[in-house]
Amino acid sequence: MIRRLLPLLLLIGCTPERVIPEPGYSEAFRATLANPAPEEHAEGERIYYEETFGTEVIGDWPPADWMIDLWQDDEATWGEQFSAYGWLVDPGDDLPVGLKRGTTDNTLIHETCAACHVDVLPDGRVWGGMPATKLQWSRFRVAIHDAWVADGGDALLSPESIDHMLAVPQPGSSNAESSDSDVYVPTDFPLYVNLGQRDNLGYTGAGGDVRSQVWLSIFTFGAGSDETGVPFPDVQITRFFDPFMAWMTTPDAPAGDQAAIDRGAAVFEAARCAECHHHDDLMADDVPDWVDLAEEEESHPGENGRSRGSIGTDYNFYSLSDNATGEGGPGPGLFELIAFIAQNNLDVGQTSGYVTADLHGLWATAPYLHNGSVPTLDALLTPPAERPGTFEREGFTVDTTAPGMGNGGHAFGTDLPAADKADLVAFLNSL
Repeated sequence: MIRRLLPLLLLIGCTPERVIPEPGYSEAFRATLANPAPEEHAEGERIYYEETFGTEVIGDWPPADWMIDLWQDDEATWGEQFSAYGWLVDPGDDLPVGLKRGTTDNTLIHETCAACHVDVLPDGRVWGGMPATKLQWSRFRVAIHDAWVADGGDALLSPESIDHMLAVPQPGSSNAESSDSDVYVPTDFPLYVNLGQRDNLGYTGAGGDVRSQVWLSIFTFGAGSDETGVPFPDVQITRFFDPFMAWMTTPDAPAGDQAAIDRGAAVFEAARCAECHHHDDLMADDVPDWVDLAEEEESHPGENGRSRGSIGTDYNFYSLSDNATGEGGPGPGLFELIAFIAQNNLDVGQTSGYVTADLHGLWATAPYLHNGSVPTLDALLTPPAERPGTFEREGFTVDTTAPGMGNGGHAFGTDLPAADKADLVAFLNSL
């Protein structure tokens, strides 16, 4: 529910003619996908990878030609199409996957949904909908800003925004809080798969269906906001985009030791993991209550008066929608957001904690917990006090003592025998 909207740099009220891309322009990249969409979802797929929803006019980035010249003039620093910062190269373009020319003004650029939600898996497959685990989003934004200003351009980021971005502890992550807040809220890029199989979407489960979650995501881009003046996309976009987003699923896991996987499935049931994680029926997953571990232990559903169970992972992200302590709460734009939800009949509601995580694709989505504070499944099955306080990842040193990076909570299964833990990990990695 928190929005990050940068200052509007072009005059609101100007409506450039819509630029319609030529058919087939994304086929070179599409050929690299291991999960290309079937024909009925081809237009939704195009929107996912190429559509900026007109938000390029907000002015988040330098012009397209300047960006292209930047990496081409110094590929040693930036990598082909900025791949040094984790962007995926688009073989059919001179801009990377997820960073495209604008829909209404193709001299400008903006990120698309694919920026943070397509990845090269450990086995080499390119899979749409999986979190971009290697993308250094925040450091890239700051590096581009600095290069643009050094070249004589006006500042694109405030000093506060820069501080927040540089505080992001690792790739595949961003700061969910707005730049006018002192709160740092690291959060991993979420899965954009299996959305059509769930009715509690987002890390707090506030989205009740795919349409609601997708429309909120577009709104946080800046489309539909009075502040930006960028209109919300019309039905010719949403009628294709919503079903595509519901279509995407996780990749099949690599083959493992079947005997260990079978034993791990039994451990999964015996350790009561299945009471919260219904991997065969994601609609049955719920939103366990968040609890302060200094006051209450975590619980399985039905214990401690918690019908949905409870979880004690890091509070900072949940604080964005929880006013109980007065320390968090929704940021600027709350009333406009509420109006947007009401006017469009979106299924969005307050929750009491963090949603039960979809376990599919765990083998490809480390690190774990919503803030990426636990490096491996083995570490997640270690008592919280014994989990790594720091770990190295993609050239970053992740410090779990930093604000919002607490690695406590989810102590379930941490007292299992070592052999059971190994089998459980084998089972989880098979999903």
